[in-house]
Order: sequence, then structure tokens, then C-alpha cells
Amino acid sequence: RPLVCTTGWPSAGTALAELVASPGGRTWTALVRVYLEATVVAVTPRNLSIAGQDLVQVSLQAPISNFGKIVLRFVEPSSGSSVDCPCDVEVKEGGLMLETRSPSFSQFPATAVLQVWLSLNSHSFADTGFLVSLRPTTKLKVGFLYVSSADDLGWTFQHNIARLALEDRFFGQLETVYRNDVSEWGPNMCGFCAEFEGWDAANEKWANEPDDYRGTHESAVVMKRWIEEGVKVIFATSFYYQWDAFHMAARYPSVSFVHAGGWLTQPNMAQVFPRVYQARYLTGIVMAWYIKSHGLPKKVGYVSAFELGETVRAINAFKLGMERVDPEIELYVIWLETWVDER
Repeated sequence: RPLVCTTGWPSAGTALAELVASPGGRTWTALVRVYLEATVVAVTPRNLSIAGQDLVQVSLQAPISNFGKIVLRFVEPSSGSSVDCPCDVEVKEGGLMLETRSPSFSQFPATAVLQVWLSLNSHSFADTGFLVSLRPTTKLKVGFLYVSSADDLGWTFQHNIARLALEDRFFGQLETVYRNDVSEWGPNMCGFCAEFEGWDAANEKWANEPDDYRGTHESAVVMKRWIEEGVKVIFATSFYYQWDAFHMAARYPSVSFVHAGGWLTQPNMAQVFPRVYQARYLTGIVMAWYIKSHGLPKKVGYVSAFELGETVRAINAFKLGMERVDPEIELYVIWLETWVDER
């Protein structure tokens, strides 16, 4: 049977139309949807990494309402070859901005200049009139210092999960290196540290280190080698790496350092630490309820590593959680003076 459709809209300009039909028993319902093509006023940035994953923003003259999947396509004019952005295109700022991540351009010459095409329905593409060039990719090198093995199913394991997620999130833009079992306590291993300001040569340690700490400073040795190999961001993931990271940051201001669990900072060194005490508080509540419901003795043992701020506040939170249920429960703490004890 012939189908006659009449459409009309008050705006001048090129329009796109879609005919959508859906079965309804013995009858079909047809809907014709008409909307104007988008007028692009800006595409940023105009220079994209060959490896991809740059944030691409497309500014529009008027808000859009898309009826299908929006696709951004890059076309090489001379050959006609093209590549689409693999990520979904997000509509932002009330329909005035499109945002996505650029694809890999490895199929094109490094000197290629590409046209930017846009489709509001993944079928009909129009040239936006904008061009982008390509740039060679220099990967950011990021290093992770681990105090134990990455398969310890604990602290280091979780840091390594984050490292792998970082590689996945910024695929093609960075590479990571890591070192397991970087020691903290023991005879000094850093010969070049004596050349640094702040080194106590008589005691073979940093002048601002705790009096009772005798460290290997192996983390400084690894950090220096990484820096010489082009690593630009270093995550020092154990407490006693703090002083090595602090003094290395002072010596290498163009490298960024992130330390976990301390307090020393530099303009290029930050501190991070999770709110572990919140989880410890909850486990204290669970422990006390278990003891109470099973009629067990009101005495709990707690094995911890070093007597540090991060461990003490976790123990305190655990005790407060137990007291929430039963203030009479007693807590006994023993310090191992090591992060790893395979016994």
C-alpha cells in the first residue's frame, strides 16, 4: 500500500528525516521524525595524538535533539579512508556541546590532515568544515614502588590493580613500570645520597628521618634509575619511602611524586591515603556483634605492622566500633615491626 507522509518545520536549512515503523499486532505504527542538521562552530583540539584518547569537543550553533546514535568521523580527503570515534558521544551544555574521545589514527600518515564529519543518526554524515592534524605520541612513563609482591592479595595487590586500570584508561598515552619488594629497613644501599642536601653522612640517613629508623634507601636507588630512564611520575606506595621521595622530589623538580601514608610534601610531591579507619570502624561493630551473639569472651587480639599514624587510627576506629555494641570488650594489640610476615 502507498504511504503518504507530510512534514513541515518552521526553520530554514537542510533537514534529516527518519521513518521508524513498529509492529502492533496486525497493524503497523509509523513515525516520521525530522530534525535539522547541526551547524558546527568549533572543534577542539585541532591537533590530535596519533595514539588517540584525546578529549574532543564539538561546539554547535544551536541545541540539538538527536534521535539516534551520534558519531564523529575523521576522513582523509585524498584517499577517502576514515575512522570513527569508538566512544559514545555525550551531549552536554543543553545540546550545545558534543564530547567524546578520539580514535587511534595509526592507519594514517603522521602528516595527515583530516576532515571532521558528524552524524546525528549514525547513518547520514555531513562535513563540519573543520580540519585536524596529527601529532606523534610521546608516552608518559609512570613508576610504582611496591613494598611486597603484586600478588600479595593485599595492599600491593590493590595498588597494582590501580596501575593496570591506569594503563587501560589511558591506553596508548602512558606506560607503567613497577618494582616489587623494595626494601625499607636494613643497611643503607644508596651511595649517591651523600651528594644530596639533607643527607647525614655520619649516620647514613636523611637528617629528617626518625631517630629509630635505619633504612636501606633502596627506593631512592630505584627512583633515580627510573628518572634517568624517563619516568615522569612516581608512586611511592609504602610509608618508609617518604623521606627518599621527599629528597628526590627536591632534586628533580620536573618529576611528580605521590607518596602514600605520610605528611611530607613538595611543590611536586603529594600525599594520599584511603580512609581505612571507616572500614575498620564497621568491622569493629561486626566483630562485637559476633562475640555478643555467640557468647564468646570479651577479648580481641589485633596484629598490626608498625606503630604509625595510619595503623593507630585504624586500631582506634576498630575499638570504637566494638564499643558501639559492647563497651566492655577489651582489645590487645601486638606490633610485628614489618609489613610482611609470611609466618
